[in-house]
Amino acid sequence: HDESPFIASIASVISILQRIFSNPHITKVGQNVKFDLHCLAWLGIVDYRGPYHDTMLMSQLIDENTSHKLKDLVRDYLSQFANYESEVGKGWETASLEPLVKYNALDSDLTLRLYWIFTEILLLETPEIRMYRNLTAPATMTLFHMEETGMHVDKAYLIESIRKVEKIISDQEEMMYDH
Repeated sequence: HDESPFIASIASVISILQRIFSNPHITKVGQNVKFDLHCLAWLGIVDYRGPYHDTMLMSQLIDENTSHKLKDLVRDYLSQFANYESEVGKGWETASLEPLVKYNALDSDLTLRLYWIFTEILLLETPEIRMYRNLTAPATMTLFHMEETGMHVDKAYLIESIRKVEKIISDQEEMMYDH
């Protein structure tokens, strides 16, 4: 932003962020963490260590049938902050720095509050917390790296697998019509 006091020292800001994200002793919490990791990679920050928690993924484990957008989660779980983004309005590109700073600070604060709420809910649901801690959260980094660098696909194997699945589906449909 043109009004930012950090424009002249963006390298020092990136350096601070790099130290935070590479520190294995700092727990990172975010909403849609993979998106944030892609933004950090764009800035050249590629050393990620320590635990990462994603409120979007946590909310999906709690209730897969609702919206997992931050604004909707805030409305559902922290209703006193519903529509907190309205101060900025639709003019993100033209808004002055002050409302953007307030919005970003509140966005971060509400994400952390949701993290604590979701952690408490998941702790009551033993299989879900195990799934989150042992599968979903660790998979975030793996999926991010796959998206960032791509992956090799055995096209012949994939085509053969599709053919086999199509045959299974066809056989099942045929059995359904026979009964």
